[in-house]
Amino acid sequence: MIDWARNGSRQCCAVSAAILVAALTLPHDMVKAAAVSTDDAALTQTAPPVPAYPAVRLLDTKTDILGAPFAYPEGDARLISEIIMLAPGEEGPLHRHLVPMFAYLLEGELTVNYGVQGTRSYKAGDALVEAIGVRHRGLNAGATPVKLLVVYMAANDGPLVER
Repeated sequence: MIDWARNGSRQCCAVSAAILVAALTLPHDMVKAAAVSTDDAALTQTAPPVPAYPAVRLLDTKTDILGAPFAYPEGDARLISEIIMLAPGEEGPLHRHLVPMFAYLLEGELTVNYGVQGTRSYKAGDALVEAIGVRHRGLNAGATPVKLLVVYMAANDGPLVER
């Protein structure tokens, strides 16, 4: 009479031994490639994408501060950045922007008068795309200086602002 439990156990051991021998005799590159492939598959299936560095999005918009859509000027790309400062009580000149301008208030509080479009107030940490083609002026009505980082998105060497 055959003892199936004992023979089944021997067959299982024999198969396991054959797999182990095959794995040990495979060229090293094939074993390594199989391991990398398995690891890559596991990573892409289970791991969510991780940003390369922490980021805080300041602004994501398709319109300027007054709600008008904006477009980049035609021509060769040009990017200009400045820090504009206003002392307490100082008022900037009346002007209008000819190209899109991103602004980020670094310090202080700024009130901008857009004429018939109304007045808006901004504080440190606010980000915006300034109104394009609308005459306005900024006022520092506070007791501390205003520092405003601005980035113009222009083309060629054309004017950025018109007074």
